Amino acid sequence: MIEFDTDVGGLRLRACQWGDRGNPVVLILHGWLDQAFSWAPIARSLSQIGYCVFAIDQRGHGLSEHAPRHSQYHFVDYVADVEAWLSANDIASIHLIGHSMGGTVSSLVAASLPERIASLLMIEGLGAPHDPPDVARARFLKHLRQRRRQARFTVFATREKAIERFRSHHPSLSPVRATALVNRILTVFEGGWAWTWDPRHKDKASESMLNIRYCQLLSEIKAPSAFILGESSPYTKLFSLEQRLESISTLQKRYSVSGGHNLHYEAPAELTARIVDWLETVS
Repeated sequence: MIEFDTDVGGLRLRACQWGDRGNPVVLILHGWLDQAFSWAPIARSLSQIGYCVFAIDQRGHGLSEHAPRHSQYHFVDYVADVEAWLSANDIASIHLIGHSMGGTVSSLVAASLPERIASLLMIEGLGAPHDPPDVARARFLKHLRQRRRQARFTVFATREKAIERFRSHHPSLSPVRATALVNRILTVFEGGWAWTWDPRHKDKASESMLNIRYCQLLSEIKAPSAFILGESSPYTKLFSLEQRLESISTLQKRYSVSGGHNLHYEAPAELTARIVDWLETVS
């Protein structure tokens, strides 16, 4: 694996690469508060069967830069980052894979840049919940209050405390794997250790995802598409999931994998098998 930086409109994004750039390209977009390196085992397997795999630390995550204080984190920003990153790296066509938040971003990229998407695979990610209209004002005001204060980092007294916290959220990971993931996204801060991701990611967005508008965007996807869902994932309870899936006219396959939301941590071998089956289907 190699890592490199790309400037996208003045913001530096870090990416990990596995495999030769002359091979068909797979681009992986990670989920909320995750990082590119978490996909290393799966990316390595894909590179061994002839793909060039990139995974981007999305803005404000991993080793990528944070958005400026006057800016924020919205889905349109992530989409624009992907478009700029592809152009800067002279990549014309990709097999796009996104997990969780990255799955939503991937769906919007596919709807917006159809000429660049050879195939689309969304894993546990097809939009956020749709709030009822009567909470719109309260949500908007909460977002404004969050903007007025300085977002704070969680500070750990020792590196070991950070690893312990991470493993409590991802108990399926081995101690060695968890330590490697934590070490990449820890930084010295105020005499202790803090995550490198921007704490503003925990702020509530000003508006919820409008389901009717999102479904319209999904209907614009032209690339062959597939969706993977964890059998025990809370995402199965998303009330509008079926409506959103039905909006994608190019949806060819739906897979299930034993596990919850973070399938790349909980069931990497099974998830890899589903991804390989999909890529073989569309290649």
